[in-house]
Order: sequence, then structure tokens, then C-alpha cells
Amino acid sequence: MSERRLIRTFDTGAKRDSSEGKYEYARFMDSRVIKRYAAFMHKNRLLPSGELREPDNWKKGIPAESFVDSLVRHTQDIWEIHQHGHSLRPETNEEVDHEEALCAVIFNAMGRLFLLLEEKEREAQGWIV
Repeated sequence: MSERRLIRTFDTGAKRDSSEGKYEYARFMDSRVIKRYAAFMHKNRLLPSGELREPDNWKKGIPAESFVDSLVRHTQDIWEIHQHGHSLRPETNEEVDHEEALCAVIFNAMGRLFLLLEEKEREAQGWIV
């Protein structure tokens, strides 16, 4: 027996199945946040040599430890900014930008999640014993 789906009828008379129960990707995010994150990622594509690395270069194999170490450093910056209004980078004594630190947390969390999902996918396909 087939599942009965809800149908939406628009003012124009057009009909379409309901979006009920479906992922609402665009509504789970905010366009301003994605735009700011893209600006962060684009800025960080530039290598000291002047070469521009590919946008998805990070998918080529950064170790999990690198993502986690960086995630913790930037989380510390955000926490310090939250508690004290500012954070200084210990290595340079340079002021940490709050938005940059938040974008760095997103990047590192996404990178670590990417690795976990890749591992699960390989396990499911029998590539890892």
C-alpha cells in the first residue's frame, strides 16, 4: 500500500506535495552568516606565495587533530572575548577578531564532522575493517 502524501494547493491553483517532514536547508541557516563565512574562507585561500588554493582544498586530508587543536584555540578566543571583551593572540599579541574566530570554529567543526562522516561512509562500504 502506498503512503498518502499531503498536497498543497496554491492561490494560483497549482498543486504540489507538502514540505512537511522534509529538511528545510535554507531555513536552518542564515544567508548573512553563510556570506560572512564564505568571505572568511575566501580570505584564507591566499597562500603566502600569492597562490590561491582551491576552495575545497581542506577536503584533501587534514588530520583530525589539526581540526580539533584549532577548534579549541578559536573557542578559547571566543570565550575570552565573551568574558572580557577582547582576546589577544599569544604568539603575536594581535587582537583577535570575534567574527573571524567564530568563522574559524565553524570551519574546524565542519572539517572534523567531514572526517567523521567520511569514516562512517567508508565503514558502511566495507573499506575499513
